[in-house]
Amino acid sequence: MKEKKSPAINENTIEKLCELAMLLPPESKNETIRDIEGLIDLLSPLDPLSVTEMCSGDKTKTVFREDIAVQSSKEGAVLSTAPDSSDGYLRVPRTVE
Repeated sequence: MKEKKSPAINENTIEKLCELAMLLPPESKNETIRDIEGLIDLLSPLDPLSVTEMCSGDKTKTVFREDIAVQSSKEGAVLSTAPDSSDGYLRVPRTVE
């Protein structure tokens, strides 16, 4: 597999990102460049992952977890922690007039 090289991060890149995000440019662009390069290094192991590759194999086997039905909390236990309830429903203050 060919190793993918991350794009160069420089002051122009930082200025463009700030413009796109509508942020003021940072005081220390060098520190910001180091931070972004650190994030790219941290996230680079995720590059090879692809949902399409995971789903393109055997259709009878999935790499995702199986859905397992579990019993939810007892209604009474949930309602007993609510500040106000009525007829099995939580009561909340009116927010729209």
